[in-house]
Amino acid sequence: MGFAFADVITVSINELLSELFINRGRDDGLAKDQFVLADNSVIGTIADVDARSAKVRLFTDPTSNIAVRIGNSNWLMQGIGNNLARISMVKYEVTVGSEIMASKEPGFLDIPMIIGKVARCEHNAEPLLWDITVEPVCNIQKVENVVIIVMNPPE
Repeated sequence: MGFAFADVITVSINELLSELFINRGRDDGLAKDQFVLADNSVIGTIADVDARSAKVRLFTDPTSNIAVRIGNSNWLMQGIGNNLARISMVKYEVTVGSEIMASKEPGFLDIPMIIGKVARCEHNAEPLLWDITVEPVCNIQKVENVVIIVMNPPE
């Protein structure tokens, strides 16, 4: 496992997309679906990669789905835009402020790692289920540098 360090070129966060562009690419060992970190937390994955740049899809992007853990349970977290994500139909209430962990993913992430914190926990339309709203642990608008986990770095 290795790491690639990159500078953020641009950040776009709104209701339609949540992405950033970085100044590292395929020539630096980057590949689609690699995890991207900022402030010791997962912020997204590589969505597209060129020779010397890449687009990072933040976990809050409406097209993002990332496997996460709440305690000992596995869930799928869906980005909903505006710097938020949602975990739907949880069978128990989760405390606001609780950490959400990105699940271990062979070939991409060796250990679970913090991805966000619970911002809201509200009853679902089903009376026994909860919808969890998750926000990043860092201020992504102010991120200037990121780290990409490169599981099989080039020699």
